[in-house]
Amino acid sequence: MKSLTSALLVRTPPIVSATDRESLQSWIFRLAQANGFENCGQLFSNEGIKVPSNVALDVAPERWGLFDCLNHMTLYPHARLAELALAEETLALSNTSSPALARWVLTAAIGDASRGSRYSVCPTCITEDVTCYWRRKWRLSTSTFCARHRTMLLDRCPVCQSAFTLSGTRKTPLNRCSNCECELASTAKLSARFRPAFWRQATPTAAGFSSFPVPLAYSHLWWDGIRVLLHVLTRPQLARRLGRSTLPPALGRVFTRISAQDRTDFDKRSVEDRHELLNFMDWATQDWPTRFVLSMREADISWTQFSSCEIEMPYWLLAVCGFDLNKRRYQVSSGEVRAVSALLACSGVLVSKIALKRVLGIAEAKTLDAQYPARKLGLTETELLLVAETLDLHLRNASSGRDVQAVLLRDACCIAAAAWRCISLRSASTLVLNDGYQLRREWGAASGEAGVRGSTAQLFDRWMALYLNGTRVRFERFGPPQNALFLSRFGKPTAGFGLAARFAALLRSCGIQDWARGARLLVGVA
Repeated sequence: MKSLTSALLVRTPPIVSATDRESLQSWIFRLAQANGFENCGQLFSNEGIKVPSNVALDVAPERWGLFDCLNHMTLYPHARLAELALAEETLALSNTSSPALARWVLTAAIGDASRGSRYSVCPTCITEDVTCYWRRKWRLSTSTFCARHRTMLLDRCPVCQSAFTLSGTRKTPLNRCSNCECELASTAKLSARFRPAFWRQATPTAAGFSSFPVPLAYSHLWWDGIRVLLHVLTRPQLARRLGRSTLPPALGRVFTRISAQDRTDFDKRSVEDRHELLNFMDWATQDWPTRFVLSMREADISWTQFSSCEIEMPYWLLAVCGFDLNKRRYQVSSGEVRAVSALLACSGVLVSKIALKRVLGIAEAKTLDAQYPARKLGLTETELLLVAETLDLHLRNASSGRDVQAVLLRDACCIAAAAWRCISLRSASTLVLNDGYQLRREWGAASGEAGVRGSTAQLFDRWMALYLNGTRVRFERFGPPQNALFLSRFGKPTAGFGLAARFAALLRSCGIQDWARGARLLVGVA
């Protein structure tokens, strides 16, 4: 039968009002002090639970079994205890309640000696409280001001500059600094002209569909986009561009500061930086997307910077960045090329790539090259034999290192395959094992011919025989069986790594400087 007696004599209730709700860690701290314990660590140790002093209890209380422990100590039901954690906020902000993936929760900066859960607090609220407590929303990095008092929050003691934290070892009352124990006093108020958008004033769980500048089905999609913007625009190089643009001074100064600092995550930044960055997001997303696009273009921030962001981009931001900030050149279609070709032919003008480019107003185009490919000029048979003999000499004079000789032999076979089939080195590096046997048959048949072609085929056939029967077999032992013809010494397909540089040096050593012929193997499209 379940016991009806709690383990604590004093069951201090958590403070919940219409606008504010106490954080779980703040309530646990007050609970410990009301029952005569020095800190939260002693409270849990008394119940046989060991919780690290710096653990973020608000984010993942169930990980430490706190709900069962607190239920035993206070008889409060799990549902009431869960209301004090940050699960609802993290779900609304990032669509996950997983502590590993939760965003928008304050974390300590690198090198910060503070331990525990970091908060930004309103000293005016604390001064007016009958019972001092820390609000749940103060734990979020999106909270930078108190809407009630129009006061900036503080995240550090104005006297000793220590961060405001709640940890398992804290003994100092919540209305004092845990380091210097000075009493928190009211701060200067914000300007009366400061009117943040509703999405900044409302709690994340209260923001509805009409709270954001764009129509969204879920609130986390808005915050995902803001996260991407913060991640990209706080890169020091891009922040420098924004700081030099014609932004309002109150918005541009934060980017000037960021450009002179090491890159720091938004959740680790000071409350001043976070407040001004969110002010910029508020300003930039008004009249969406006109103001945002104009400010990005002025700072020369294009789609390239956003496309490299590793955070998944929601569609409302992706559609604007991918279209309005994309600086890709216009690519003509095959239909346009055919129409211009017919027009030139009807006018009696010789149809050429130069004439087509003049009419279309372009410099280069893949579609044009596909319909009117450049004439390929490969190496002559004499030059190919010279290259083959030079490469054979390199093979004979290679250092005694087994790996060096094996890699050089593999590259020689790849160059031979590319030259014989008139394809690029990249294409040759993708050949499969059956292609190697087919090349051996072709070279064996051609080696009986008299002249330059027969001599070249003999060298190629000897290289491929050594590679297939020795080098490739040894390389394949290092990994699972591969169908690729050319393998690295670790048993993986080479993908032609370093081959172009080797072949270019080989051409220079043979005195072949005509890149319109010899280098076709480097960049050929076959």
